Amino acid sequence: MVVYDPVTRNGAAITSALMEIWERFGRPDDFSNKTGQLLLQEIISVWRYFFRAEYETTVAENKHLISIEKSVSEMKMGYMPIAYPPTLFNLIKAMFPKVNLSSRKTQKIIQQLAPELKTTKLRI
Repeated sequence: MVVYDPVTRNGAAITSALMEIWERFGRPDDFSNKTGQLLLQEIISVWRYFFRAEYETTVAENKHLISIEKSVSEMKMGYMPIAYPPTLFNLIKAMFPKVNLSSRKTQKIIQQLAPELKTTKLRI
């Protein structure tokens, strides 16, 4: 049996506001164009403001990851250039379900809009 938490008043307001923006922007299905990127910027802004604890934890963890990063030759399995915190990941996937968040193009766009999500000194 799966137990779901009820949606909070803030959660309902956030969802409603993002849906209105999505409608106003013409329902973009990815962020390869300007309107999709504007919607993505709004999603990131909502996450930064309304999920402050997760935002601050993410920033601190990513700074730590960058500070202890190994050189390319020492990395055995490669690197993960962007770390998506759970709430932001879920918001992005809800609005852009078909977007591949692990593609280099997507990661470059996200890094430009939210540089604090970058977990490496290396270029994406």
